[in-house]
Amino acid sequence: MRKRQKTKYKKQNTISYDLIIIGTGPAGLSAALYAFRYKLKTLILGNKVGGNLLYTLEIENFPGQKKIKGSELANIFLESIKGNVKILKEEVSEVSRIKNRFNIRTEKQSFQSRKIILALGTERGKLKIPGEKEFEKRGVSYCAICDAPLFKNKTVAVAGGGNAALHAANLLSLYAKEVFLLARREFRADPILIDQVKRNKKIKMFKDIKILEIKGTDFVAEVILSRKILGKIKLDVQGVFVEAGIKPDVKIIKGFKLKKDKKGFIKVNDKMETSIPGLYAAGDISTGSSGLRQIVTAAAEGAIAATSVYRELSTRGGSFNRKERKNGK
Repeated sequence: MRKRQKTKYKKQNTISYDLIIIGTGPAGLSAALYAFRYKLKTLILGNKVGGNLLYTLEIENFPGQKKIKGSELANIFLESIKGNVKILKEEVSEVSRIKNRFNIRTEKQSFQSRKIILALGTERGKLKIPGEKEFEKRGVSYCAICDAPLFKNKTVAVAGGGNAALHAANLLSLYAKEVFLLARREFRADPILIDQVKRNKKIKMFKDIKILEIKGTDFVAEVILSRKILGKIKLDVQGVFVEAGIKPDVKIIKGFKLKKDKKGFIKVNDKMETSIPGLYAAGDISTGSSGLRQIVTAAAEGAIAATSVYRELSTRGGSFNRKERKNGK
C-alpha cells in the first residue's frame, strides 16, 4: 500500500508597513508622496489609479495648470511617486484591527499596518427611480467622459445641477444633437461654469424638475418628468446621464464605529485623524476643508494626514524602516 504524500504549503507571511494608504486618487497619491519623503514604509492600494480624476474631462481650477485633462493630472500625481512607493492595483475587501495594528485584506493577500489613511473618495449617487437600473448601459450612464461618443447626433438628458452635471452637459454637447440639463432644484455649480453652459446653444437648462421614470423598449426612449404647475411631462431622449450628487465610499470600514456627519462623511480633526486612533481620512470621504471637495483640498489633506502619521510614529518609537535599518536589513 502506497503511503500518501503530504502536500507542503508555504506559509505566507503578512507584510507589515508603517502606513497603508487605501485609495489612489489625489488624496492618496499626495499622502504617498509625503510618506516617501518622511521615509515611512508605505503601501498604497487601489484598483483605479487617479480616482475620479479619470472621469473629469478638463480641470481649470488646479493651481499651476491653466487647463488640463483629468487623466493628465492623474499621471502628474502618479509620476511624483513612481518607483518610490509601492502601488498595488488591488481592491481592499476588509479592514480590521487587533490591538494597535490594522489588518488589511485584498482578494489575493493580506497586510498589516500601524497606521491607515482612508482616501477612498466618493461614489456616484443614483436617482432611484423606475427604469434606472433596467436601462443601465442601455442608455443610462454614470460617466459622460466614458460614454459621450456613443450618443453622437442623439438627444440626451443630464440629471443634476452641480459642477459635475454641467461639465457632463458641456462634454455631451460636442457629440449630441441636443442636451437637456435637468436640475431638481437650483443650479449649484460655479458661476463661471453656469455662464459657459448658458452660452452653449445645444444645451437647454431647466430647474425645479423631478425625473419620475425612465422608459423604453430595448434602449432608453423617453423620461417622465414632473414640474410644478405644468405637472407631468414626457421628454423624448435616447440617453440619460446621471450626476445626482455623491456619497462617501465607506463599505470596507463598516466594522468600525466611526463618527460621521449626517451625510455619512467621516469626521476628522485638524490632523485628519478619525475617531479611531491611528485611522486617518483624507479627500472627499472626509469632513475636512469645511466640506470643500476639490482636487486641491484633497491633495492638501493627503499631505496633512501623512505628516500627522509621521509625527505620531516619530513620537512613539519610529517606523518599521528604522528598526530594519538598525538590525542591518
